[in-house]
Amino acid sequence: MATSNTPQRSQTASRGSSRAVAIDIGISTIRVVEATVSSDETRIIKRASAKLPRNMWDDLSANRDALSLAIKGVLSAAGISTTQVAASLPRRMVTLKYARLPHAEPAQIAAMVPYEAQQYIPFPLDEVVLDHQIVSDPMDEQTVAMIVAVRLPLVEDLMWAFDKAGLEVTRLSVSALALGEHGRVGTVPTAYLDVESGEMDMAVVSAGKLLFSRAASTGGAGGSDGGQRLAMEVARSLSAYQNEYRAQPVSKLVLAGAIEDLKQLEQFLSGLLDVPVERISNATFPASDPDSLLYATAVGVAIEGCGMGANKIDLVPPSRRAKKAAARQKAQVTSVAAVLLLLLFAGGYAFTKNLQTAAQDRAAAVKENSRLDTAKKSLDKSHAEHDQAVRTYNLLISGLGRQKPFVEVLKNLSDAIPSTTGVTLTQFSFERGNVLSIHGSSKTEAAATDLAVAMQGSNAFHDIRLNYVGDTQAETGPASPSGGIAAAAKKATLTSFLITCKVNGADQKLKSDVPSKTNSSSSSSTKSSTERNIQ
Repeated sequence: MATSNTPQRSQTASRGSSRAVAIDIGISTIRVVEATVSSDETRIIKRASAKLPRNMWDDLSANRDALSLAIKGVLSAAGISTTQVAASLPRRMVTLKYARLPHAEPAQIAAMVPYEAQQYIPFPLDEVVLDHQIVSDPMDEQTVAMIVAVRLPLVEDLMWAFDKAGLEVTRLSVSALALGEHGRVGTVPTAYLDVESGEMDMAVVSAGKLLFSRAASTGGAGGSDGGQRLAMEVARSLSAYQNEYRAQPVSKLVLAGAIEDLKQLEQFLSGLLDVPVERISNATFPASDPDSLLYATAVGVAIEGCGMGANKIDLVPPSRRAKKAAARQKAQVTSVAAVLLLLLFAGGYAFTKNLQTAAQDRAAAVKENSRLDTAKKSLDKSHAEHDQAVRTYNLLISGLGRQKPFVEVLKNLSDAIPSTTGVTLTQFSFERGNVLSIHGSSKTEAAATDLAVAMQGSNAFHDIRLNYVGDTQAETGPASPSGGIAAAAKKATLTSFLITCKVNGADQKLKSDVPSKTNSSSSSSTKSSTERNIQ
């Protein structure tokens, strides 16, 4: 047994109007409408109908392919494109009973319904789709539940046909219940009748509650005989209702269906019934469009499909809904998983790219750091070499430099020699520290002394000392004219001497950073590195 008591909508209802596609599968005809439904008005946008295979309901399993083709054909004829529809079964194909139950919570009522249904349903409960709806008022002595059941194989064949047509059935109702939606706002019992080719569906509704329903067939007979038999069947149905609801008489009979059938039926019913008989006439079914009366049941299905109907019965098997929900959940999970995988892939790709970029940046940084280290080492080496050169230069300047040029010292010395002393200079050296050493010879000791005194009188020298005075002999005779070894040379006695002094200007410092002085000092250093002999 499959039990369903959850209202469904083919299109989600809003506070304004909703749109739904509804398919009414009758005994011999299939009808489809696309309608907009609001709280106070319903309008048909598109509609179409088509004939069904003869005796299709006798073996729906063998005719489900034909039914699927009929569904697609009628949608195409109406110009409707959709994937979700609400549908209805003929009243003759279902069992509808009322059960009186003690007052209880809705969940407890739902648990009691299957036990009550066993009294009315001629099939095992595991072979039917079962649903119920409470139609009594809370103040009534008992709770009255409307129980509706249909064979499960028939519903599965019907669902198969819709599946093959590419449609999802969001709600499966019953033709009589859908017809009763036209009286959902009435306050007194009203009978609605939908007739066509010897078939009839009746629904008696009061205050939006279905009190009575019945379907019948007159064998498809036409003419006056068929119309009369149909009128008699309507009269019997109303009598059956009146026997059950004596305190709630029918206020009027409202007709819908094929216009040619309605004309005859109205004539016969006027003589049989003592209640007013009229056709449905409102904004949904204008008098100027009599063919719209053929779609009264389909419009009721659309109202239910939008969730605005009084009827809440839904015969779509719960197992099928569970499968649909599981499939949707699986699709959602798959979509979420796909999105997550895509995000993970994108994240992994971005992470890999970041790693590659970071690796490239690190390699470039290492390369640049290596180049920087090499340049730094080269710079450090250059700095060291420069510093060493500066130190060497300064050392040379400080150790070998002369405060006065050698030529100037020599001129000063030459100027200081008396012209009448007979002094001969034999050796001259200008050492570091501006120390000047003079070796020479004179004919007399007084001449050497005169030289020292003369140097003291010069402003070029100071700290003059006559360190040594001594006699020496020198050969003065010429060579023998005969070319042999000379005879004993004539020898003369001379006085040799050594005078040391310092050159004035020793306290002045050279500027080592002046190139011209550097070159002059270097030249002086080179010349002063060896003793200079003056003859």
